[in-house]
Amino acid sequence: MTSLVHELVNMASTPGVSTGDLLRRSLVIARRLAVPEAIDWINCELTGYRMREVPDYRRLHGQLKVKSYNGWVPFFLPVDMAEKLAYYHAGQSIPELQQLISGADSSNEVICSFEEGMEAILIRMVKQAAGTALQPALVISPVQIEGVIETVRSRILDWALDLEGQGIIGEGMTFTME
Repeated sequence: MTSLVHELVNMASTPGVSTGDLLRRSLVIARRLAVPEAIDWINCELTGYRMREVPDYRRLHGQLKVKSYNGWVPFFLPVDMAEKLAYYHAGQSIPELQQLISGADSSNEVICSFEEGMEAILIRMVKQAAGTALQPALVISPVQIEGVIETVRSRILDWALDLEGQGIIGEGMTFTME
């Protein structure tokens, strides 16, 4: 009979296993082993970073664009303002991020809206520069979001391998897929 940690290592090494399933299995292990920092991180990845600081691997860089008659086109702002607006803190849960990239538009871009107040400011700036009010957004490559998902997957694998290396394998803690 394999141990719970060995099962997790095998799952994390199998491309067809979803990262959400890996996180849920990891949560079982973390709770059974009473590892609070792992429980906290896994819960954030499963439910999102509501009102919490996102880890560095979840800070994505995008390009400010506006929706014109020709689709999404770049819009340039003063450098200092553009730098502040170019970062997207991906605080959504892993399942939400997976849905987000599956819904990327036909140009293979993920369109992220700004908060209401910031959007209104940007619309005024666009209108002043272009003569018409156009919808602003931050456009991010789905590859960056896939990178977040893969980073989480790798962290789970590293954690499981660390547990194995310490001799913590969860013997007698196995469970079936049901």
